Amino acid sequence: MVIELLQEWGDTWPHWEVDRVQAAIVLSAAGDVDRVLELLEVAYVDYRDALVFSGFATEDWRERMNAALGPE
Repeated sequence: MVIELLQEWGDTWPHWEVDRVQAAIVLSAAGDVDRVLELLEVAYVDYRDALVFSGFATEDWRERMNAALGPE
């Protein structure tokens, strides 16, 4: 369910930010499906707000994601 919802959202936004936002949502939610749904609602309005609310809008977002997921 979560994967499908993330993919559905990804089809509606700029491709250069989709991976970042999806990863931010997943990492921020840490397994909490309700948190994923909350962040997706925010992302549908403005993906930048989802980055802020998930904590991945700061300059160190790439390093933090790489630490959690591994380098690209």
